[in-house]
Amino acid sequence: MRAAILIAPPVAAFALVAGFEVAEAFGFQPLSAQPANVSEAAAMGAAAAALRFIADKARIRTCRVRLAPGVLGTLPRTVDAIDAAILGRRPGNDYPVASTRRA
Repeated sequence: MRAAILIAPPVAAFALVAGFEVAEAFGFQPLSAQPANVSEAAAMGAAAAALRFIADKARIRTCRVRLAPGVLGTLPRTVDAIDAAILGRRPGNDYPVASTRRA
């Protein structure tokens, strides 16, 4: 009984870490907040990711995408990359602005 009490926490920790490793091996990243498109990258200030999207020939000016809640405040927004970059630099983005109209 005493051996089970001593062995259980390390085994549980190993199982948790192994589960995250397997999830990441299959492409699921539960703790990663990577931008999904050029607009999210611009809003988050992730310049390297934004440049990677641009290098992959992402449509920048004409593409309006829906940003997930939490990227620019608590509300979801539909913006293009330029608007996302501008709004990402403003504190307190929970107010509605003209660039949140649907495409």
